[in-house]
Amino acid sequence: MADNREKKESKPKKNHRVLWGFLRYFLLILVIAVMVFLIWWFFSTRESETYVPPTTPVQVSKPTLEEISETLTLSSYVEAEAMIPVVPFVSGNITEYNVYPGKRVEKDELIAQIDPAPYLLQVSAAEAQEKIYQSTYERIKNLYDLKAATQQELEEIKAQLDASKAQLELANIQLGYASVKSPVSGTVLMAPQTVGDIGSTQSPLAIIADIDSLKVVLSVPEKYFSDVNENRDHLKIRVIRPESNVSGEATSDAEILSISPYIDPTTKTFEIEAKLKTNVDDFRPGMYVKSEITFNTEKVYALPISALKLDNSVYYVEYEPENESYIAKYLKVSSPLENDMFFEIGEEWKDTEFIVRGQNSVLSGQKVEVVEGF
Repeated sequence: MADNREKKESKPKKNHRVLWGFLRYFLLILVIAVMVFLIWWFFSTRESETYVPPTTPVQVSKPTLEEISETLTLSSYVEAEAMIPVVPFVSGNITEYNVYPGKRVEKDELIAQIDPAPYLLQVSAAEAQEKIYQSTYERIKNLYDLKAATQQELEEIKAQLDASKAQLELANIQLGYASVKSPVSGTVLMAPQTVGDIGSTQSPLAIIADIDSLKVVLSVPEKYFSDVNENRDHLKIRVIRPESNVSGEATSDAEILSISPYIDPTTKTFEIEAKLKTNVDDFRPGMYVKSEITFNTEKVYALPISALKLDNSVYYVEYEPENESYIAKYLKVSSPLENDMFFEIGEEWKDTEFIVRGQNSVLSGQKVEVVEGF
């Protein structure tokens, strides 16, 4: 009986412990939930500061009508239109030398004298031989007239006489060649010999050019072949001598002498020869120059070259009334016609305001501040 009573008393205690354990867990979960709610409520009702990027100041401008020329700039050297090497036709010791670089010479002016002594001896020998054959011919001719000589003998001596006359003529020509004269009027560019040197048929005594008639030879890339030939009558060429430490810049207009009809397969270029027409005195053979070839000139809507970025892109601005602000927009420019000051933008953009200063500090879609100047 006692055992049954103990069992009945322990059962309510066990139920009480289970209920109390459940209540503890429930209270713990409730406390955690209240804490989570309070933390959420705290952060959700807290005013947070949002980052507002600074507004970039920019300067804008609309396109303007400008004349832009399509040009190609090439490097070259000035050449004389004709450079004449004066080479003697006979060899020998130079006894007289009358030229120096820069000297002006006229046609048939004596440049050098080659020792004529050997050639005078050739003339004397040829004269003596010619006299002998002339005398023999006259004697055979008289015998032939008297029927004492045959036709064959007369013809043989006549041939020998003619040969001696030719030999005399050749000797006189060689003697004349000993006096080396200028074949043209011009300026001596090179005078590499001096008195006492050996004049040779293999080396020039001087190089003469007409420095009043100068030209440039331009090697033009193959891709311009069609443009050059199609616009040949309208091409303009300007030759520029760059400024240096010893001279200022000089320019000359040039006219086309010839355009090569073929492409050099090794360099993929063709040549244009152009003659300098103005300010020729400012140029000399051998000078380094730059030549500008202008294909055509057009009047187009254009922007300052400073607005064009390296990737051939520009930025323009659009006003957004809802935000009361200007937004920068990106635009890719396709193969613009340009010069040192402007580039073509296209007539369809003539009323658009483009960023011409400050574009390197903005991104597409960024808010900007339009100012008059900064």
